[in-house]
Amino acid sequence: DGVASLIAAVDRVPLAVELLANAARTEPSLDRLATRWRLERVGLLDRGVGAADPRLSVPASVELSWKGAFMGVDAQRVGALRALAPAGVSLVDLDQVVPEGAARGAARLRQQALAFDDGERLRMLAPIREHIAAHHPPREEDRDRLLDLWERLAVTDGTAVGADGGGAAAQRLDVEAPNIEVGIAD
Repeated sequence: DGVASLIAAVDRVPLAVELLANAARTEPSLDRLATRWRLERVGLLDRGVGAADPRLSVPASVELSWKGAFMGVDAQRVGALRALAPAGVSLVDLDQVVPEGAARGAARLRQQALAFDDGERLRMLAPIREHIAAHHPPREEDRDRLLDLWERLAVTDGTAVGADGGGAAAQRLDVEAPNIEVGIAD
């Protein structure tokens, strides 16, 4: 159903759902709204061009937290990397990619409600991830380390699938597949 898939696309974030509903008022069909979502992503979640009120704009809400004094460089580094990974990032992998500040950065992202833990993975809701990915790219060296990690994982675990103990490798690849696809596309 069109409504359910649009709501799922924004991870059921109440402000995002409300702003999608507002955008739907000016569209002739849900198909057209879905097309706008695919094209505009988080830009659609703003009740007016460049609305500065975080109650009326997902981008303004994210920016309020992102630029807040509490964030710090570590949180921005981790957040920018995290935004590249639709399936979240394993906390162990994050420590490898940003060894000097991953734990501190992840903690601040959680405190600012920009990320949350899902088991052993750090995740972001889709509207937050979309905005950060579009407006706050990671440092090139951080991005390269993350992409290298995904490449090594694909090769190492991909080779292990079908061998003794390959079930665990297949399971990890299944979890990481959306991230590896991003890495391949990059």
